Amino acid sequence: MKTEAPTSTAAEITVLDLLMVAAGNLKLLVLGPIIAGLLAWGVASSMPKTFISYATIALPDRDLLVMPPTAFAVVSTPTPQRVAVMIRSPRVLDLALISLTPLNGPALEAQRVALASKLQVEAAGDGTIRLSVSAESAEQAQKTAKAIVDAWLTTTVPRKRDRADLESRLLEVRSSLRALRLLISHINSTREFGDSSPRLDVEERSALISSLNELQARRRDDITIIERALDGLDSDVVLQAPTLPTQQVKPKVLSIVLLASVMTGFLLLLFVFMRHAWRSTMCVKEI
Repeated sequence: MKTEAPTSTAAEITVLDLLMVAAGNLKLLVLGPIIAGLLAWGVASSMPKTFISYATIALPDRDLLVMPPTAFAVVSTPTPQRVAVMIRSPRVLDLALISLTPLNGPALEAQRVALASKLQVEAAGDGTIRLSVSAESAEQAQKTAKAIVDAWLTTTVPRKRDRADLESRLLEVRSSLRALRLLISHINSTREFGDSSPRLDVEERSALISSLNELQARRRDDITIIERALDGLDSDVVLQAPTLPTQQVKPKVLSIVLLASVMTGFLLLLFVFMRHAWRSTMCVKEI
């Protein structure tokens, strides 16, 4: 029991001694982190700022985009994954860059690589496409994101050759639809299918007309899909237009200042304690 008291007293003296050392260097421990924080704030404020503009694209109902077997499948069905890849393609990026700053040749290629590094595109699980564009100013980030979205919408319009094929198919489908309407009208107006055809009873005529009506509905769907493919997608698919950032994402000035201040305070405190320990050791050796 008697040997525990000195140990406890020594521990108390040690803690008190450390507190006294910290109090003796209070000015250094206070001013040091403040100066470091101010320096960090100055450096962080001079660093290039980064703003991010966000946009969301929602494709139309998939049922309206799927090409049926009877339709001309020159235009592939857009999916979120395909759209995400297309937005990052050189074709879209080049169109966006040309609309922002007319460039060509090596300059355009260099700008395309730089723009691709600032662009993030993700096909979300809910079927939407989310893209983000970073720039050194809020206005530039929004402007660039809008140029990319507009460039992608432009690429959804068929090219000259594809347009010609679609227009030819559209004429064929419309002609087929007119023929079906005439045939249904003829069946409804007479009880015979052609002059030399056998007479049809009520059930046969109903089944035939039902099949023809179903085929006619398919032809209408074909026309709708082909016309939509000819027009391409419009701005209605942009669920959220490119945003105008209100705050920078980089550099995080407050985080940098706090980290610099805390780290400086910790290092200074460690330095003060080590210096005190070294001085104490030297004093013991001298004695």
